[in-house]
Amino acid sequence: MKRYTHFRGQRRERRVNPDAVDPSKIITPESLAASGTEHGNQAAVFQWIATTGQYTYPDLNLAFAIPSGGLRHPATAAKLKAEGVKPGVSDVFLPVPRLGFHGMWAELKLPEYRNRKNGGRSDDQIKFQEAMRRNGYHVVTCYGWFELASALCSYLGWQQRGSLEVTNK
Repeated sequence: MKRYTHFRGQRRERRVNPDAVDPSKIITPESLAASGTEHGNQAAVFQWIATTGQYTYPDLNLAFAIPSGGLRHPATAAKLKAEGVKPGVSDVFLPVPRLGFHGMWAELKLPEYRNRKNGGRSDDQIKFQEAMRRNGYHVVTCYGWFELASALCSYLGWQQRGSLEVTNK
């Protein structure tokens, strides 16, 4: 790609690397979480996994989101219900056995929900979490993307290696 610049009245050719990324346009977990929504925080966790976590800790690549909440068109909601989507299912699942558990379920809430009744969890979410605990799963409720990323690392035992590879800016 060729671009031109003007210097002291002279037109000069300037070559631009087409693969170069403008640093101001890089999407970071912090920029996603800055939206202040649960969606932004959850996207931040998966952005962190995609850019850092999965390369350092391959088991994180197995984590996935559960599309159980959010506002939807009634027709879409009916289709999801017909497909088996249930209320109260936690937001993120990591199907990796550790520490005597079958896997880890994580409910993600905004940090300001921490002091609300039941930590901002609905009755369906509480029931689901209790059922998963009874069935041998590790269950956490995290407040913000950084807390969830740290909980995933802690579950997988990485805090004992001395580095979580997570920064909270």
